[in-house]
Amino acid sequence: MKNRERGFTLLEVMFAALVMVALLVGVLSLYTSCLNLQETAKNSFRASFQLSSKIEEIKGTSFSNITTTYNNQTYALDGLDGQMLVEVNPSPESTNGDLLEVRVIAGWTQKGGSRIGEYGPNPDNSNQVELFDMNGNGTIESPYELITDIGN
Repeated sequence: MKNRERGFTLLEVMFAALVMVALLVGVLSLYTSCLNLQETAKNSFRASFQLSSKIEEIKGTSFSNITTTYNNQTYALDGLDGQMLVEVNPSPESTNGDLLEVRVIAGWTQKGGSRIGEYGPNPDNSNQVELFDMNGNGTIESPYELITDIGN
């Protein structure tokens, strides 16, 4: 009777190693995606809070001074590589100028380099990174903006 040692062949070991590597790459990819989502959520909360604070600050300003003080002013987003822009215009619902539409827009660059909103190098001045109308439609757009009407 012959004693045969039982074990794995080299081919089986290589196949198992390949499966383990594929699983590890999948898990690391998922982990990286989760970290990016966590950063986006944290930054979104931070930007939303600052937009709300700016709206409240504007509401506390005398109605006659809102346009001259805030219209087309940019402010840094604390803790983010980005800006917020305030636009003040007469409200479309106003008939006698006693209602202003205030729009506050935020844009920033994530750590990985992705941009939120129309925020980036200005083609007219490449040294200036700012909110500007990148797609040329006449409006600065961002998923993070607040619009409110303020009455006299």
